[in-house]
Amino acid sequence: MTFFLQLVGAMLVAFVLLVLALYFYIKWKFRSAFGKFAEMLSNLGGAPVPPFRIKLKPRSEIMEEDDEASDFLNEPEKFEKICRECEDLDFEKIDDYYVEDMGLAMTAYLQRNSSTYGVIYDHPMAGVWCDLVRRYQDGSDWTFGSNQDTLMDHPDSKTIKFFPELSLAEMYEKSLAESPDEGMVVVNKEDFPRFFERAYAEEMDWRIARGGATEAEIRRIGERDGTECTPENVKMIQFQWRSAISMFHSERALKRFRKEKELTRRDWEELTDEAVVVHQEMQAEEILQAIDDEYFPGSPFDMPDNSDPEYADQREKWNEQLEQIRDQLKTTPPQQILRSLIESQNDPKKIWEFKGSVGQPIPADIWQLRWKDELEDEDDDWDDDDEDWDE
Repeated sequence: MTFFLQLVGAMLVAFVLLVLALYFYIKWKFRSAFGKFAEMLSNLGGAPVPPFRIKLKPRSEIMEEDDEASDFLNEPEKFEKICRECEDLDFEKIDDYYVEDMGLAMTAYLQRNSSTYGVIYDHPMAGVWCDLVRRYQDGSDWTFGSNQDTLMDHPDSKTIKFFPELSLAEMYEKSLAESPDEGMVVVNKEDFPRFFERAYAEEMDWRIARGGATEAEIRRIGERDGTECTPENVKMIQFQWRSAISMFHSERALKRFRKEKELTRRDWEELTDEAVVVHQEMQAEEILQAIDDEYFPGSPFDMPDNSDPEYADQREKWNEQLEQIRDQLKTTPPQQILRSLIESQNDPKKIWEFKGSVGQPIPADIWQLRWKDELEDEDDDWDDDDEDWDE
């Protein structure tokens, strides 16, 4: 399915254009907490990393829950035209869906005689396009997209071709002629959302394993669209990917920890606000940022054209620490490194409490970092009846 690639390509270009403006903004108003920076990027629409998991929700359900909900379409005429073309080719409608985390509207169809799915997408950045997809019992799939080539890499199990110059009927005939015609998988209407979500997760797991967007992908997209990709821009985009991947690992480890420890609502909410998750894939920058709240990995102050003497000594100290941690990571797990740093740290304002470990889905230690002054001011009143609460 090309929709992931289409979104990433659009987001990468938008992010490159945003980087220089952000560079000067952050120099003027820099804060140490990564969360604030990530939130700012998200609010500006510049984060180039789609969510690593998605949920398809029928648009009819959203409309029932929210009387003021719109029809979700940015280009309704173009979208509906492609829907009619699918129906003219005897595709049967499965349902209309919306992916909230992406702002993505989609309608899914199935041509039963050829076991071909047709999925029409509408996204505010990537536009409107259609994928014709055949998925096979061995886990492979063939996708023919009406959008332009995304220039993104894809797993060997996926064959993806782009035909923006063809009509939907012509692209459909081409897909039948070129894709294997045996071993296709078709699911019931009720199972389609999970079927689609699983295919998306497989794609994202492949990208997580390779560390996110590669420099070659970023440069290919930038060059095609006339966007300059300086080493600093590439570095910032890849930093965003690594940070998002690390956060994804942390969230999954925390959820496993909650399940294993059967935490109350109060304990869980306190922990999620104050947790430091140290997992097997952490990089040196993340370890240093966890122990030193003044350090900001990938900040503009690390860029070569920054000559602000106010931060020169601090940068030199951080660079030395990073080199030490990188050397340690060659032989020592991140969990052990952070534990040693915590034990050697002499900061009376911080209270570190080791909460436990998980082995799956990724080996990780869970710490709770609390600030002494906040504990002293903490209000003990809490409404926690320990009844079932939302997962």
